[in-house]
Amino acid sequence: PALVAGNSPRATRVSDNRKRDIMSEKLLAELPTAILTGRSAVIALAEGRSVMLSGASDGADTLFGALALGCGHLVAHLLGPHNVPSAAARAGQQEALCHLDDGILHSELVDEVVDAIRRARYPNYA
Repeated sequence: PALVAGNSPRATRVSDNRKRDIMSEKLLAELPTAILTGRSAVIALAEGRSVMLSGASDGADTLFGALALGCGHLVAHLLGPHNVPSAAARAGQQEALCHLDDGILHSELVDEVVDAIRRARYPNYA
């Protein structure tokens, strides 16, 4: 598959003084394509709930993730093949770790999105 999710095989409710939503394996598997497709696809996939996305940065995968989970938001930490999540994220937010493989990173859809961003940002660039 294009995405290997954490150890959460299904959507579940967890309680640790506050309830938080855990991303389902299906949602994690479809999230990268939804992100590339556009905001409305992510909203539909998350059933209208807020989703905090991070890109393997220390702090984002611990502090922001914990705060977002505490507020009831969904969290996804997108990790490329060479990214390693922090120890805190591995211990406390494993269900939010989205390991992206080369299949999604080097897909035609990613190339199209990057090209569209380049055209929008640099319209005079050849």
